[in-house]
Amino acid sequence: MKNQYKVAIKVGHTKKAKGAYSPTLGESEYDYNLAVAQKLVELGNCGTIKYEMFIFDANISSYTKRQQLVAKEINSDEEGFDLVIELHYNMAESHTARGCYSLYYNNSVKGKLAAEIIGNEVSKIMGTERRKDVGLTNDSQNGYQAVVTPKPVAILIEPLFGSNPQESLLYKGDEGKTKYAMALQMGVISYFKK
Repeated sequence: MKNQYKVAIKVGHTKKAKGAYSPTLGESEYDYNLAVAQKLVELGNCGTIKYEMFIFDANISSYTKRQQLVAKEINSDEEGFDLVIELHYNMAESHTARGCYSLYYNNSVKGKLAAEIIGNEVSKIMGTERRKDVGLTNDSQNGYQAVVTPKPVAILIEPLFGSNPQESLLYKGDEGKTKYAMALQMGVISYFKK
């Protein structure tokens, strides 16, 4: 294990286009995950993990262009990042859909491993169901640019369904965000120990 690892945390969506809104959480994906990313930065920057937060430019309407600009910044970092995680949460028509899963680039063995280890840790700590991770193969799939444009191993995590009131309660408020950030931290540490 290295002395210190660098992890890029991308906050899904933008300040203008905030993504899904969970009535139970009382927050959009963007607002919720911005707070989680800030907690990760606070948690990690005192140990073996250093987190850096990336926010997409709300003035750029193209999803692909936003992903490319952030990836350029991540890829040109002098110290180099070891892992990239983009934060989201899911929504469904059904209020019973639940569970944590991640997206990764299908050809990335390390991406699949990161998705599996981090997702397992989040599910275990948060007490949520574990769904099957999805390996993305082409640009027609949502999230593909998020996992292929950065050079480091990259995943996009969907830890819960904001449309499920029971599951959302586990992630709600400052306590839920702190617990989720700590679960991500434990998953990242476990991944780097492999």
